[in-house]
Amino acid sequence: MGAPVLLLAGAGTLVLSWSARLPKPVASHWGLHGVNGTSSLAALLGGWLVIGTLLTALLGGIALFGGQPAFTRRMAAAASTGLAAFLSGMLVVTAWIQLDVTNAYLARDFPLGAIGVVVLLSLLLGAGAAALMPTDPVSADPQPVPADASRTPLRADERVIWTATVRISGIDEVTAVATALVVVGVVLSGQPAFLGFLLIPVQFIVFGRWRVTVDRTGLWARSLLGAPRTGVALDQVVRADVVPLHPLREFGGWGIRSDLKGRHGLVLRAGDAIAVQRAGGGVFVATVDGADDAVALLNGLADRARAT
Repeated sequence: MGAPVLLLAGAGTLVLSWSARLPKPVASHWGLHGVNGTSSLAALLGGWLVIGTLLTALLGGIALFGGQPAFTRRMAAAASTGLAAFLSGMLVVTAWIQLDVTNAYLARDFPLGAIGVVVLLSLLLGAGAAALMPTDPVSADPQPVPADASRTPLRADERVIWTATVRISGIDEVTAVATALVVVGVVLSGQPAFLGFLLIPVQFIVFGRWRVTVDRTGLWARSLLGAPRTGVALDQVVRADVVPLHPLREFGGWGIRSDLKGRHGLVLRAGDAIAVQRAGGGVFVATVDGADDAVALLNGLADRARAT
């Protein structure tokens, strides 16, 4: 939580140091044909910094909430730091393009290069925050898989893998529409800076389709690019079961989700899901076709590993 606060405070301090070089009032809104709104410098700073502080508090609370798995804490830290970096960067750019301008309406349009740098730094800082978060505690002596858990019998030397692809229903159509809207917006407005909104359909592409795999290392879900990755290592599997899952009712939405019961995982649709009790606490879930086969194989692999 300290990193986002430092980023926001640093941006606010820098912009305040420029106050003598900024117009009064300052430009605060841009439209299709340049500046279309102004405000006091205090209101501009307050709007950006209050939003950033509230997001930091919300995501920090999620990261600190007891019982949350490491993946949830990493995602919260990445989102909090990345969003704070983006808001701080955009605040600085907003002030920078007005330096030494006598009238706010004469301020330049947002430079595409500066927006690209802000986005890139935000992604890098978010990834760094995620990497610094501690992992879950590891059980040194995992117990045998319970006898009533379904399992696939495996020979000691048998090599086997199960894999399937799952996607959010309609994600391809939504991606196409979002891309078309951004392109049309750029053409009609003549503002190349709006190309930054292509990050939205890119996220749909990356996070809308996942591959779920069960092998001798455990259960893993990877995005289309191979990262991020989440799952459960085989030595941390207590047992796996098939459970019915309702994304909106139980998790408040779709995607990589967590609830207040210590469950987290890949929630892309309603229906059968793999539910894995973890030795470090909590439950990992993944909605996917063929959940019965995946559960049986995962229990069988865990059972064989502990028997040997």
